[in-house]
Amino acid sequence: MANRTPTRSAPAFTLVELLVVIGIIALLIAILLPSLNKARRQAQTLQCLSNQRQLMTATIQYTAENKGYLPFTGFYNNPVPTWLYANILILQGKQDEVQGGQLWPFLNAMGVYHCPSDLGPWQAGSVNNLSNYCMNGAMSGFQDNKNVGLKITRFHPDDVVYWEFPAYKSGTNGANDSTNYPHESIGTRHNHGTTLGHIDGHADVMPGGEYNAVCHKGPSALWCDPTALDGGLSKGGTIPANIITQD
Repeated sequence: MANRTPTRSAPAFTLVELLVVIGIIALLIAILLPSLNKARRQAQTLQCLSNQRQLMTATIQYTAENKGYLPFTGFYNNPVPTWLYANILILQGKQDEVQGGQLWPFLNAMGVYHCPSDLGPWQAGSVNNLSNYCMNGAMSGFQDNKNVGLKITRFHPDDVVYWEFPAYKSGTNGANDSTNYPHESIGTRHNHGTTLGHIDGHADVMPGGEYNAVCHKGPSALWCDPTALDGGLSKGGTIPANIITQD
C-alpha cells in the first residue's frame, strides 16, 4: 500500500485577526471619507459655476439678437415669456417648461438649469422644478416687462444677473417665479456661499456673510438697477438685518 503524503489545512483567520482587519478598513474609510466628500462638493461647485457661465453666455447671445435688450425677469408675474419659462399664469412646475423660456434656443440642455448639489425633491408646481437659479430683478428695474427690458450696456461688468435660491423659501418648498430682489432668501450650497453670474459672463462664489453685507448697500453689484440712483435699494422695502440663507 502506497504511502500517503499528509495534507495541511490552509491557515484560517482567527476572530481577533478578522476584527483587526475590519478595524483597519473602518479606520481607512473614516480617514478618506471627509476627503472624498470635500472633493465631491468641490466638483459640484465647479459644475455650478460652469452652469452660471453658460447661463450668462446664453444671456449675452440673447442680447446680441435682440438689439442689446436683456431677457425678461418675470417681475410682477408678467405673462410675457421670461428667461426661464413661457408664462407664469399657466406654469405647472415641470422641468421641460424651460423650453418655453427665452434662453432655451441658446441653452437647450435642461441639466444646466440646476445646481448638481440641489437634488430636490421640490414641491409640485414650484419654479424649483425648472431651475434653482434666479434672475436679479434689477435687470428690469424691479418692474414688469410689458414692453421691453433694459439694455445690457446700461450695466457694469461686475453687476450680478443670476444667483441661487434655496429649495425652501419663506417656509415653503419652492420659489414662485423666476426673479427676486437681492435681499430675498438665497441658497448657500457651496461652502456657505452662493454662485453668481455676472454681466460680463464670468461666475464666482460669494460667501453668505459677504452677500449679506453687499445686500445692505446701494448701488452695488447686487443692487444695480440703472434707473435708480441707489441701484434700486429703496425699491426693496424693509431689508432684514440678516438675509435668509440655506445650505
